[in-house]
Amino acid sequence: MICNDYTLDTLARQGLVSPYIEQHLQPCSIDLTLGKHLKVENQDPAKPLWTDVELDETYFSMGPGEFILAHTAETVKIPEDCCGDLVLRSSAARAGFDHCLSGLCDPGFEGQLTLELRNSLQYHYLKLEAGMRICQLVIHKLDHPSESPYGLRGSYQNQMGATESLNKLHALTV
Repeated sequence: MICNDYTLDTLARQGLVSPYIEQHLQPCSIDLTLGKHLKVENQDPAKPLWTDVELDETYFSMGPGEFILAHTAETVKIPEDCCGDLVLRSSAARAGFDHCLSGLCDPGFEGQLTLELRNSLQYHYLKLEAGMRICQLVIHKLDHPSESPYGLRGSYQNQMGATESLNKLHALTV
């Protein structure tokens, strides 16, 4: 069952999303905003894969086809009887952004959410600014609370900022 705005408002006030901005509540989701830290791919294969970029009073121009890691400004705390689905807002998708389909939030997860973003446009840059409403969190109620919530074994529990893969899935240098 997908939670509606009434249930989401109740859960958000109980700590589902922090900070919670009531104006970001939608009929069956809560809009989340872009945080200040990005991980941008280095163009030099001799250097580490990622360069950290901070969005303070400026913006980042994301080139055609470019892939970056970003994060939500908000932290989330998924109840053990729910799971979440992080999806791109339709207005962001229509602008040319793509979120690479890794948005499942397990029961018991706590922390900021990492966004895997790609510019799907072929000829134009996309502007990333801290605080922009870019994605939305949909919450699903489970039939029973999880017997092994994410906090017991999850690698990314309490993550803050854009977090690269902690598994042995890494790019190869040529």
